[in-house]
Amino acid sequence: MPNFIKTILFASCLTGCLTLPGLAVAEDGPVPVTPSAVAETAGNTEAALPLLTAGVHGKIRELGSPDALRAAMAEALGASLSAMADEKGFYRLALPAGNYNLRFSAAGHAPRMKTVQLAPGQEAEVNCSLDRVDFAAGAYVVRGKKDKPQTLTTTLSQNEIKKVPGTAGDALRAVQNLPGIAIPNDFSGQLVVQGGGPGDNLYLLDNIPWPFPFHFGGVLSTVNSDLLSSVDLNSAGFGVRWGNVLGAVLDAKTRPGKKDRLHASADINMVTSQVLVEGPLGWGDASFTLAGRRSYFDLFLRRMAGSAFTAFPYFWDLGGSLDFSLDANNHFRVLALGDDDVLGVNITADDTSQTEFSGEFKLDNRAITGGCSWVNTALPNLTSTLTPYYNQTDLAFNLGTGFNLNNRETAMGIKEEAEWKPGELLGMRHDVGFGGGVETLDYETLVYFFRNFRNGVPSDPVGTTVTTRAVNRSAYLQDRVQLWPELAVTAGLHYDKNDRVAGDVLLPRLSLEWQYDTRTLWKAAWGLYDQFPGGLQLDEHFGNPRLSAERAEHTVLGLEKKFSREFTGRVDVYYKRYYDLVAKDPATQAYGNQALGNARGVELFLREDWGEKFFGWISYAYSKSERFGPPVNNWYAYQYDQPNILTLVASYSITPPWSFGAKLHYNSGPLVQSLEGRYQDAQGTWRPVLSDTYNQRLEDYLRLDVRMDYSWRFEGWRLNAYIETLNLLNRANPAGVTYNKDYTKTEVVNNFPMLPYFGLEAEF
Repeated sequence: MPNFIKTILFASCLTGCLTLPGLAVAEDGPVPVTPSAVAETAGNTEAALPLLTAGVHGKIRELGSPDALRAAMAEALGASLSAMADEKGFYRLALPAGNYNLRFSAAGHAPRMKTVQLAPGQEAEVNCSLDRVDFAAGAYVVRGKKDKPQTLTTTLSQNEIKKVPGTAGDALRAVQNLPGIAIPNDFSGQLVVQGGGPGDNLYLLDNIPWPFPFHFGGVLSTVNSDLLSSVDLNSAGFGVRWGNVLGAVLDAKTRPGKKDRLHASADINMVTSQVLVEGPLGWGDASFTLAGRRSYFDLFLRRMAGSAFTAFPYFWDLGGSLDFSLDANNHFRVLALGDDDVLGVNITADDTSQTEFSGEFKLDNRAITGGCSWVNTALPNLTSTLTPYYNQTDLAFNLGTGFNLNNRETAMGIKEEAEWKPGELLGMRHDVGFGGGVETLDYETLVYFFRNFRNGVPSDPVGTTVTTRAVNRSAYLQDRVQLWPELAVTAGLHYDKNDRVAGDVLLPRLSLEWQYDTRTLWKAAWGLYDQFPGGLQLDEHFGNPRLSAERAEHTVLGLEKKFSREFTGRVDVYYKRYYDLVAKDPATQAYGNQALGNARGVELFLREDWGEKFFGWISYAYSKSERFGPPVNNWYAYQYDQPNILTLVASYSITPPWSFGAKLHYNSGPLVQSLEGRYQDAQGTWRPVLSDTYNQRLEDYLRLDVRMDYSWRFEGWRLNAYIETLNLLNRANPAGVTYNKDYTKTEVVNNFPMLPYFGLEAEF
């Protein structure tokens, strides 16, 4: 019988049955613990129900969700009849007329009782939702792409991203708590990894370049964390897939939309409101996600009398994905993101020591990013991933009457990454990776500023427009060879070329893996890395068109130990040498590849994961980061040097509704330039004389954050309330220094005071 005829007959018969008199469903009653024998199992409810034998049928769900609860049991106590729910949660019990106590149960859930009265020949529908009282166990993380070993890689799952205290559930804020990550200040979510600068890192989203990952330079990431499945941070010694990066690679991965039904969630907190919708599209295996978020600082600030804001600060972002397969060998994921930051404030002459910067400060920063990944597995043992992409960022920046900048950067490119597993050759297994890409970069920058002010009137205007185009080309090849069951070596080459930079770059990289025993893994890696100068640095008027690529050499040794299923540890030692760094000569104001640097350190990482019950980690890093070159032509501490970084994170679910978390973070204080003196210019404005290097370290940073969640679970949906308290100790952690107008007084600018943060999250 065709499915649609069965569906019509089923709906008609069921409607007639449910209108029969005599059906009454009572409230929950006491729960006796009496086992019953399994006399009937309903495998396919759709096929069974049209038979219309008297009895009870329905769906068993988990409380707080409309989703089916698999492997649940329905029992008619006293009748010695029971039925196991099928994969869609449906069950059916064939019963004669009478009164029955029904018991519903499932592993890890509190059993529940319902009563039903059946008239002769009656079919009753009794649905039930069970409350979870136990937790899902932790799971091993299995990595299937063994041809891409990354020596120093740490992964955060979506659950950890959402629950790390003090991050407001933001992905990039959560990454700041991983080993070797320094925090510039509370106002920035940027990543300072192993003594490098924020500009040394490469940010990827589904392997697509992510040029604008932060709102307002670091408040929150520009992608809704609910769209992500995980985030990998590759700190050092990573393989040949990635080029044009000196420091670290942050590789964020989005997840496909759920395919069982339409899902929706909403989060309203003190900073933003956000909504996520996902589900199947109704053809094939296609699914989608769509998430939007907007801040509402501006709504509160509009009510403030005497506000200095000319454009109230706000940001928004909108993003989503589309997943579908044409056949078993061709899968596609389309990703699109858009975001915007707006801020305007009036700065009076009393607010700044440099009068040329008084007036309106205005910022408008927007970006769009999109791409498509096509995964093809048609050829035996070969997986090909082709990714075309496009992104554009626009920045409009005004600082009083003294400075104006309008900048647009556009990138369009295509990547190919292939994995070939040819099997054994000469008794050794090989896994080969190869690929490459082409990218065009367009820069258009308008700069306008005044050099001098006399009697409050600007003079000597300077303005220019820089328009450039660059083409980046890259290619890589590597082979992972399993020499023995315990020992594997990966060797590869990465090639980079920028048509505006002198010289090609061919970079060898090598890594070793020694599986000492089932619980102990040694890793070592060595490699060369590069990064091209920016568009303004290569401009013939403002920079130097003869610059070459900056270089770095990574050397890494690591030990991973699995003490138990839940408890793992890692110790890593690294040394990074930088050379051909771009720096400006203070005497000639000319850029050149004339600076050196190094960063070295050791990191300890201990991690415990009990699944939904508990996760936590302890990380400690000791490091030293230095630079050599202008303006002092000697070794000095790098601006982002933080010798000691300690982080303790824990999140514990007391019961399924209740969870509590805490995070303690300590690091050495930030470096600032010391004030060496002051002078008055020709217009009578006081100017500072600052040290050439960052030679003054402020007090150490110590912050304790806590978070508490409680969930109410209803029939078909869940409501979660959470509250975070940032800097619970209310410690005055220094972020930097500022001065009065004549530079006679210095004041330390502190990070966040104790700050509560709360929100509500609903899932349907």
